[in-house]
Amino acid sequence: MNAMPDDSAARSTTPSLFVVALPRSLSTAIFERARSALSLAAPAWTSAGEILNTGRWRMLAREDDGDRFTTTHEVARFEQWTRFLDDVVHPRGRAYKDVVQPFVCARWLALAQARGHAPRVLRVRRPLADVAWSMLEAGWRYPARAAATGEHDIDRLLSGLLRARDALSEPAAVEVDFDALMRGEDALAAALRRMYADVDGMDVDGTGIDAGDLRFGDARFRAHSATVLARRDTPRWRMLDARIRTLEAVAAQQAPLHCPLPSDESLHSRQTAIAGD
Repeated sequence: MNAMPDDSAARSTTPSLFVVALPRSLSTAIFERARSALSLAAPAWTSAGEILNTGRWRMLAREDDGDRFTTTHEVARFEQWTRFLDDVVHPRGRAYKDVVQPFVCARWLALAQARGHAPRVLRVRRPLADVAWSMLEAGWRYPARAAATGEHDIDRLLSGLLRARDALSEPAAVEVDFDALMRGEDALAAALRRMYADVDGMDVDGTGIDAGDLRFGDARFRAHSATVLARRDTPRWRMLDARIRTLEAVAAQQAPLHCPLPSDESLHSRQTAIAGD
């Protein structure tokens, strides 16, 4: 879908929306349906609202996995990304999405909520074994950059995903369940109604945010959904799920998977130029 013109967004009084999810969680479909139903604009300079994913920036022609899943251990880069969000996120009339910078988004959204000018947050929840399966199939290993443990590549990828999931639980959000979306669009429509029930003039019970306007739709999507759900009966999926549970148990005995995030003051204590993920 094309982004709405900026002047339309400028006139909007609807609080902005920020969709957060781990990769491969239907986030683009969710983002586009929600944005359309809420009449929110998407940034024209990136696709699918992904303002932190340079692979989607229309001005660039390459992807860079080396600048994803940035953690607080990379102090300067982490601060650059949070300052970038300070500059580009509008509190009203826009819709945004992220799947590649969960630690940056979690901290920035939590701080923005504390300051009282955060967008509404929709969090997609999908089983981590599903996410890991899809990322391994795609050859995407960058979550391993955030691993807290693991001697092998797969365990490090799973550890990074666990930390990302835990980080995304920090900001207040309305959650939508991936499996419920597989069964139909009602779950997304219900989530949007809860998020925007306090907005005057928002037709939360009518066609503005109605399941009929959020249709994922066709036989192809239903067939894909059946394939995704069938994976969970395979030995490979069960192996991934068992490894995740083992890593969770080990982490619970040693230390929290969720690394401490810096305070608002420490994060913004230095002036840092933004280098344009």
